[in-house]
Formats: sequence, structure tokens, C-alpha cells
Amino acid sequence: MKKTRSHRDREITSKIMSAVRGQGSKAEKALARCMWKAGLRYRKHLKSMAGKPDFVFFGPKVVVFCDGDFWHGKGWEKRGFNSWDEQFEGLNNSDFWRKKIARNMQRDEQVTEKLQSEGWAVFRFLESEILEDPDKRAQIIYQGVKRIKSSKHSADI
Repeated sequence: MKKTRSHRDREITSKIMSAVRGQGSKAEKALARCMWKAGLRYRKHLKSMAGKPDFVFFGPKVVVFCDGDFWHGKGWEKRGFNSWDEQFEGLNNSDFWRKKIARNMQRDEQVTEKLQSEGWAVFRFLESEILEDPDKRAQIIYQGVKRIKSSKHSADI
């Protein structure tokens, strides 16, 4: 079933889009609470690091990104579209949005590769995954941090 869009006034769309924030989303806050509850301590939004990770664990060299589904080109199936490209049909300035999201996806890959080449473990979760079960995502991170810490400790012996 093809999803159709109603056209919205550009001013309303602009107001909605300007309200979207790059940090402090519900998903990010939920994950932060769950990680803190699990005993994980982190730094947030380091501008000096590639991609400005949402959470950074310096000792084990772990970074976490909380990616918005739309902004990172994911979750179009859950939103009722038959393809990635279909989600842009009917949007004002659809070519702009198609290119912007494609560039975000490309940047995600480049940032992940760069951080991994520098020895960082990279965790990326979609906002929808986090909101579905933030404790589960925090436990995945906890296990990763714990595994990396113990492997580094073993190497030091």
C-alpha cells in the first residue's frame, strides 16, 4: 500500500524542522538514564571527536551514537513506505532531502570507519530501537565496555 503525503505550508514545515535538535532527544535521555543505572560513566557530545558521539567512554575507547531514524535513512518500512526513495515522494524539495539523507548515511559510514581505525569500538542505535527497550541497548553497551576492559586488562598482564 502506497503512502501519500499531504502538502504542508513551507512555514509550518520550517518551524517543525527548526525544532529538531541534534542532542537531548527522548531516546538519548532514556539511554543515558539506563547506562547510568547500570554503572556506566561517560562523557557526552565531544565536539573534538569525529562525528561528535553522543556518549564516549575513554578508558575502553567506546563511542555510542543515537541516530534518528529519518535523519540516518532508516526505518522507512516502519513508517509505511515500500522503499527508501519513496519516503521522499511528495515532499517539498524532495531532491534536497534525498541528497541530505544520503549524505548523512555516507557520513555515518565514514565516521564509523575513522573511529574504528583509531581503535574505537563504535555502537550505533536507532532512536526507535532505543525507545523500544532502552535497558536492552544499555546492557549491550555495558557488555561491550566490560568485554573491552577485560581484554585490555588481560593484555596488560
